[in-house]
Amino acid sequence: MKALLNRSLKEKSALDMIYIKADGTVSKRVIIVHQVKQNYIRTFCFTSRQTKTFRIDNILAVAPSNYKKASMRDITKRQAETLQAITNFIHEYGVAPTYRELMEDLGLSSTSTVKGLLDKLKEKNYITWQNGCPRTLKLEKRAFRI
Repeated sequence: MKALLNRSLKEKSALDMIYIKADGTVSKRVIIVHQVKQNYIRTFCFTSRQTKTFRIDNILAVAPSNYKKASMRDITKRQAETLQAITNFIHEYGVAPTYRELMEDLGLSSTSTVKGLLDKLKEKNYITWQNGCPRTLKLEKRAFRI
């Protein structure tokens, strides 16, 4: 199990994880590992679409996941690059990027261009956010498929 967790950490590859919660219920999660410690792991959890910490003792099983990105035929290459940049940023930092951070990642010169890309992705139900609240951008389930 440790080898799979470390491989996910190194390669940023998704894992299926069966986990027993504190209340005794069993949960299946799709994760990418961010950090491995002696007693816990920090992950990006695709199931809840946020960074989560899991106790290693409560992990029942892990296996490589077939969690793949959705078909992107209905979005442009630039929109796909924007989705990838968002995904990479969330995996690396555990929070959503700001317009300026996306602008820099994408090599753009204006945050208004980023706003236009995000508006189109929101219109096509790939992402969502709370207006007026920074770093609330979230990937919708449509951006991924299991």
